[in-house]
This record gives sequence, structure tokens and C-alpha cells, in this order.
Amino acid sequence: MKPATATTRRLWPASLLGASLALGSCTGVEPALIGAAVNGAQTGASLFSGAEVWIYEIAEFEPVVEAVEQTEKELALRKLNEVREDGRYWVYYRFAKHAKLVVEVRRQTPTVTSIEVDVPDKDQQGMASLFLKRVLDRIEAQPAP
Repeated sequence: MKPATATTRRLWPASLLGASLALGSCTGVEPALIGAAVNGAQTGASLFSGAEVWIYEIAEFEPVVEAVEQTEKELALRKLNEVREDGRYWVYYRFAKHAKLVVEVRRQTPTVTSIEVDVPDKDQQGMASLFLKRVLDRIEAQPAP
């Protein structure tokens, strides 16, 4: 686990506040997703909305994209489409029979990258949570920028 920085200590309370606000309209499934995402996001801030999760991590763009691709292989997801642009990576996966997962990675600064994981139905949040947790585990295993 990376040591906390001054930035992390400032962002962490904000991420907890965002999670608590999001819980105000939850259906009962969201706390599992929120718990997994917040526990994994040790160096960044987390934002939640319905079946979408945004994580802002202190990590460079390319290593995050590599972590996403490694997680795709580990979970045996079927890639349907991907877009690579300068500072943006978007990928659309299928799992199970008709379930889908959309991931977007964006360079925010040279050392901050956002990751958005989206599933269309709240009953598929388990896969989004697992995917994000595995990506965050890989990011944490990398040396800090």
C-alpha cells in the first residue's frame, strides 16, 4: 500500500462525504460497490452515481490502461469495442449472456488519472465492483509516479 500524502489526506474526507451523500438514495446494492471501491481507493477520491463509479487516482495514464487490460484478461471479459485517443481510453465489454461493462480511463494531469466503470443495470454492479477492485489492486502494486 502506498503511504498517504498531504493530497491523499485532503481528498479522503471528500470521498467519504461523496459516498455518504450517494447512500441517501441507494437501493441496498450500492453499499457493496461503494465499500469495495472505497477500500481499494487508498490514494484517490471516489464519486458514485447509480450504476457508475468514478475514481480519481494518483497514477499515470499508461499504467492504468495496462491495469485495465490485465483485469480484462483475468476476468475473461469479451471486448466488443475500444477507442484510444490522446489521454483517453474507452472500452466496452460483454460478460454473461447479455451483460455489459463500459470502462473509461482519462488523463486528468500527468500524475492523476480517472477511471469510470459503468454497468447499465444495478444488478450487474457486482462485476463493476470486482473489475474496479482488481484494477485498483494493480495500480497500488505499481511504484508511485
